[in-house]
Amino acid sequence: MSTEALFGLRLLPARRLFCALEGSEIPNNGLDISEAAPQALGDNVVCLHTHVAETDAAARKEASGPFDLYVETRLYAKKMVYDDILRSGIHLFGSVETVTKKLCALADMRVDHVMTMQNFGNMAPADVTNSMRLLAERVMPQVRQRQASRSLRGVA
Repeated sequence: MSTEALFGLRLLPARRLFCALEGSEIPNNGLDISEAAPQALGDNVVCLHTHVAETDAAARKEASGPFDLYVETRLYAKKMVYDDILRSGIHLFGSVETVTKKLCALADMRVDHVMTMQNFGNMAPADVTNSMRLLAERVMPQVRQRQASRSLRGVA
């Protein structure tokens, strides 16, 4: 039995997620997901480590140590460091603009639920709070605006 049938969730192939978050071309491997996508709305979920700051450099400064500590203390986590997760593309780390672009890429893939893991590795509470504030007050309004303008362009 498929996970979709069992839980009502549609799983995205990891490579598609990596490519979308990196901004690179998504391989289709001979599969046409355009027909499957509309009925998948409401069922695509992803959970990513997240830290939003004013700049990419500030995000690195605030999140790299806590992320490395988080991974180091996980019993079953693949051992990687902040730079590894940046290379993989499976994260929402960066400036307001960087995270906005990543969330728009996920929305373009029809991911409509994103869970964020923002308090990891003994991160300073003020950094967690600021990241959450930036996500809510600056990133999400931009994502909504960009997605709305894309929808309007598709109608015209």
